[in-house]
Amino acid sequence: MGKLDGKIALVAGATRGAGRGIALELAAAGAFVYCTGRSTRAQRSEMDRPETIEETVELIEREGGRGAAVQVDHLDPKQVEALIARIEREQGRLDVLVNDIWGSDKFIQWNTPVWEYSLERGLRMLRLAIDTHIITSHFALPLLIKNPGGLVVEVTDGTTEINSTNFSSMISPSSSVSIGLGLTLRGSGLIAVESICGSAMWPTITDPIPALTAAWNGTNSTEFNRSRVTFISGRPRCESTAVSP
Repeated sequence: MGKLDGKIALVAGATRGAGRGIALELAAAGAFVYCTGRSTRAQRSEMDRPETIEETVELIEREGGRGAAVQVDHLDPKQVEALIARIEREQGRLDVLVNDIWGSDKFIQWNTPVWEYSLERGLRMLRLAIDTHIITSHFALPLLIKNPGGLVVEVTDGTTEINSTNFSSMISPSSSVSIGLGLTLRGSGLIAVESICGSAMWPTITDPIPALTAAWNGTNSTEFNRSRVTFISGRPRCESTAVSP
């Protein structure tokens, strides 16, 4: 018997990295996991990387877990609404929501002042990093709060100190979403949690800079995405879910 037997989880952004790791660990703990993302074997997202949501579910099933791969663009409210309607129709409940959507690596322009940054790329990155989480929570939370003891995980990166001088335009709003959910959901029997997976990954890689650079460039991606990094990043989420009321 797993700690999460009978629980239903949605990992939004389960194609690769921390989202994939969280999906695998939730399934290993007994949850049925809906794995969403834009990249499938039939169609890649603008990230143009080889990993797919089908592969994530295959990894889950290889370990004896259960899940479903659903192609969803979380910037499209209609697609997200249809996803939640499907989960309610098939399962009648949702116990864990993991907002891990990102997919903006290719839009990053390091050490570039705002007036030189591509406005189109910058706004696209902000939409992918923030709007996706808000849209997903908007449709998923009504189903999630139907039963007590649920969990919301907002995946962001870095610490408050680091983000105050580095990634504030992308990360701080995401952190604020988590804080806002915590306040809004107070008394609902739900738990809102901010997960800083990006920072948690670093100690698990012997030589982090080459590993992460290779992953971002799409090289050595299979080794990176199947490494201990993704599995370790998922474990704290499962423990949090297991002890929720």
